[in-house]
Amino acid sequence: MWQFTPYVLFPISSAIIAASLVVFLIRRPRKRPGTWPLAFLATGIAFWSLAYGLEIMATEFEAMLFLTKLKYFGIGAVPAFWLIFSVAYGGKPVSRRTLALLAVEPLVILSLVWTDPFHDHVWSNHHIDSSGPYPVISSDFEVMFWLHAAYSYLAILLGNAILLRSRALDFRQVASLAVATLTPLVANATFGLGIVVFDPTSFAFVLTGVLVAWSLFRFRLLDIVPVARDALVEDMADSLVVVDDEGRIAYLNPAALALFGIGRSPMVGRPAADVLSPLLEQAGELPLSRQEHAEVVLGLNGSPRDYDLRISPLRGSNNDEVTGQVLVLRDVSGQKEAERQVREANAKLHHVNDRLTETLQELEQTQQQVVRAERLRALGQMASGIAHDLNNALTPVIGFSELLMDAPDLAPERRNHYISLIFAGAQDTRAFVERLRRFYRNDPTTGQLVPVDLKDLVRDIVELTRPQWKGEARMQGKIVSVNVELSEDSVVMGDNAELRELLTNLVLNSVDAIEGVGAIWLRTRREGDQVVLEVQDEGIGMSEETREKCLEPFFTTKERGTGLGLAMVYGTVSRHEGTLRVDSEFGKGTTVSVGLPAAVEEVLDAAIELDHAVPPRPINILVVDDEPSILEVVKAFLSLDGSSVETASDGVEGWEKFQAGTFDAVISDKSMPRMLGDQLARKIKDASPSTPVILLTGYASLIPPDEAKASGIDLVVSKPVSPSDLRRALASVL
Repeated sequence: MWQFTPYVLFPISSAIIAASLVVFLIRRPRKRPGTWPLAFLATGIAFWSLAYGLEIMATEFEAMLFLTKLKYFGIGAVPAFWLIFSVAYGGKPVSRRTLALLAVEPLVILSLVWTDPFHDHVWSNHHIDSSGPYPVISSDFEVMFWLHAAYSYLAILLGNAILLRSRALDFRQVASLAVATLTPLVANATFGLGIVVFDPTSFAFVLTGVLVAWSLFRFRLLDIVPVARDALVEDMADSLVVVDDEGRIAYLNPAALALFGIGRSPMVGRPAADVLSPLLEQAGELPLSRQEHAEVVLGLNGSPRDYDLRISPLRGSNNDEVTGQVLVLRDVSGQKEAERQVREANAKLHHVNDRLTETLQELEQTQQQVVRAERLRALGQMASGIAHDLNNALTPVIGFSELLMDAPDLAPERRNHYISLIFAGAQDTRAFVERLRRFYRNDPTTGQLVPVDLKDLVRDIVELTRPQWKGEARMQGKIVSVNVELSEDSVVMGDNAELRELLTNLVLNSVDAIEGVGAIWLRTRREGDQVVLEVQDEGIGMSEETREKCLEPFFTTKERGTGLGLAMVYGTVSRHEGTLRVDSEFGKGTTVSVGLPAAVEEVLDAAIELDHAVPPRPINILVVDDEPSILEVVKAFLSLDGSSVETASDGVEGWEKFQAGTFDAVISDKSMPRMLGDQLARKIKDASPSTPVILLTGYASLIPPDEAKASGIDLVVSKPVSPSDLRRALASVL
């Protein structure tokens, strides 16, 4: 028999709410951590409430006792599933072993309940108590009842403690769940302690169902999945925001709350577009499944600051389901300021570097000017001697030429003797001019290491500086003698112009150092892989302090010196990868020893072969020059070897004759009217690339080799020229 009482509405309502929650949870398309434990928990509550509602409606003792036992399918399950839910929702995995252990107590209490008539370990003395608002089964509780009650209360309290200790969970979710579980616990305790005669637990389950539903829909329980499980996330300086897959705020750590100037409670569950609008305006829409990185500027708490934004997808436990996004904002304003300062520092450094580069260029220009000044100083010292030697060389040339013109009837022997003296004077003049030109010119081989015979170099410098160590020295009251001791093996790999300048500086320094009577020795000798050039004088010498500083630029002990002489010597030796040694003692003279790399045999053999080369056969040659005397003498030279020579007085005529004839080689002057020699060479090369062109000019020292090649010139020969010079030139290009 059954009866209706209004009190039955409470447990039935609780059962309906719990069953609705079960259906809702099962039908959810995505199962979050804790979904299944919560569904089983709601199932247990629904079963418990439904059985209790039927117990209230029953009027027979046996039916009421049966339903009391039936309730334990829910009573035994609820504490275990609550504990499982708390662990899972708090982010900890629940192993199968744990599930098995948690199933032990519910199975034990169920077996004891249904077998209680045989042992009375759960209840005893069952009877109907009608003293309350409705009849209920009243019993004396035995030891297993209290043990189960203690276990149940402990499980529920432990579950709440787990949720409360998880700092990453939203406080409102935890609070609503705590109230939902503690309310039935308190209600059940009042019944167990005999405070009330009926069990109000199912009545309290109504509030439990309402609170759980409220959490599901208002606080997004199970939608807002806890992701920050560690206190480090709470304490991290970076702002962290978690957004679920439906675009709602799931979590903000304290740094993010402070950044956006909001409290935690009102934000969770709200659309991210509302809360993060200043951020999304710059970063755009949140990506669903890819990582993004952007730099944003936020001015939420005063002055704008720079932030580094990194967005990463949040995936489920199986790593194939995107459940939301994690946004991490790092304040990089300090870094940006440091980068700005670095950029400014770099700009200043670039500016300083540009200024240093300009200064270095100015210093290089100044150095070149000082070097030129040092050369001019040396030339100035030699100027009077140059004039003296030139006059001496020209005197027999001019004198005997006039004598031959005034006395045409001289005897042949006397005439030939005068001609030989004129030739010797001209040769002396040519040799002197060549030595002088080698001293001052930028040699075409400058910068290139070629075989240089130091014997010839020493002899040239001795003659070139003779006016200083002989004539000018005597005018100053000095008597200076120069002695040479030269080894046959004295060929080095070097730069002609630099080595001539080096030796000239050393000789002039020695002349300046001699007071009264003194001698200078120039020696060469082979030492291993080097040839040593030694300059020794009987001058005043140097003190140890002066000797240590003598190679420094601008250091000088002379009243009018530049202090660059020995510094230039040191630079030349360094560029030749040689060695330099200065030995000096005050009052006893100075010895400077320069070691230079000796030339190898293969290089020497190639140079000797070229020096003795002659044209292989008589050839057809076109000679172009605007000086008739030069045309005549060159034609005479070449005709001696049996060659056929055609001449032209300028570039235009030379081009016309080249087009009209066939020539094996062309020899041309550079500076001519109507067409320059290099222009003629270019036209010839365009018409006949295989025809060699030799430029015979007094400006040979001013024409760089690369410029000559670009103009189609195969070889540059300096005027004046001898027959042997022409033979070697033709042999080298044919």
